[in-house]
Amino acid sequence: KYTITGTVREDGSNRLGSSAAARWLPTWTVAGVWNVDQEKFLQESNVLSHLMLKTSYGLNASVGDATNTTAILRSAITNRPYLTDQETAIYIAALQNADLTWEKKYEFNLGTDVGLFKERLGFTVDYYRRNSFDLIGAIRTSGVDGQVYQFANYADLKSQGVDVSLTGKILSNKNTSLTSTFIFSYNTTKITNAKNNPVLSDLVGEGGGALEGYPVRGLFSVQNQGLNPKNGVPQFISDTGGVSSNVYLLSHNTQYLQYEGPTDPTITGGWSNTFRYKNFSVSALVTYQAGNKIRLTPVYDSAYTDFNSMPNEFKGRWSLPGDDKKTNIPSIPDLATSVDLANQTATPYNTYNFSHDRVADGGFIRLKSVTLSYQLPPHLLSY
Repeated sequence: KYTITGTVREDGSNRLGSSAAARWLPTWTVAGVWNVDQEKFLQESNVLSHLMLKTSYGLNASVGDATNTTAILRSAITNRPYLTDQETAIYIAALQNADLTWEKKYEFNLGTDVGLFKERLGFTVDYYRRNSFDLIGAIRTSGVDGQVYQFANYADLKSQGVDVSLTGKILSNKNTSLTSTFIFSYNTTKITNAKNNPVLSDLVGEGGGALEGYPVRGLFSVQNQGLNPKNGVPQFISDTGGVSSNVYLLSHNTQYLQYEGPTDPTITGGWSNTFRYKNFSVSALVTYQAGNKIRLTPVYDSAYTDFNSMPNEFKGRWSLPGDDKKTNIPSIPDLATSVDLANQTATPYNTYNFSHDRVADGGFIRLKSVTLSYQLPPHLLSY
């Protein structure tokens, strides 16, 4: 009826800090299972086949991206104008990182497993909540010690989700059977603490970036402000807050970016069906995802090939004065436009590729596979 388990262990790694507090860490987990169907008040049930409740809680840890605790020195050959002047040298590849410690998380799990009508219908529900802290990543330092980026325990993260699985044997007899399984998962993350200092280009790229208060791999965009009525050049909310065609993508001032959503889907799942008639069977699998945003392929580039020239978007671009009232797709630069953009530190056409107009919903429903099979009769397999 009841099962209780517990685990305690202590791990140490010389990839972490040199102090005992950083290198060694005790972890533990406590878990329990209650087989409710074994209770007397349910043993005579004609509806319930089995019912299990399970839970666990514990502290887990991993080394993460930790690489070194002591300094890493490597040999090299110096650069000289002549081969006769070359000599061997030793350079510092990584500084000592004595304070680096384990990535840790407290995880709580709660779930149930239910079977009904002699296992003709079953479903499972599992919920988890994780509080991760001391996460390791590369952060930008002042560089006074000769290493601009260094690994550190700089971030905390909260995540939670639920997984649901429903299985039904709709038909079940000697010649015919139909089984259907539906799976649904919902997962969210939120960075609660991050000591990184990203620039705009770190957050607007295809995979998104990390920013405190948002999900892991959150996607951001430069805010569009229409087209210049004179030449069709795109305009944006710049890194300083004004309307301009010039946005400095290496600026650390990210407050004027527009948050689009996570690049990782929050909803995933699938639906599989298998139908059998005698020795023939047909199986189909449908998968789906939702809740994420994707960055569309860039349409403006400094050079084009046969593979990316004349994208479909160009058909609706700005062509003549007044088109800015009808379209938000920029013009194609000509000689006059190039003169107007001569003093731009970052071309607005490249910025347009990272703007809100170049974001789409990442949700889809896809027929993943269809399989037709035939099982040979047993008497043919006996030879």
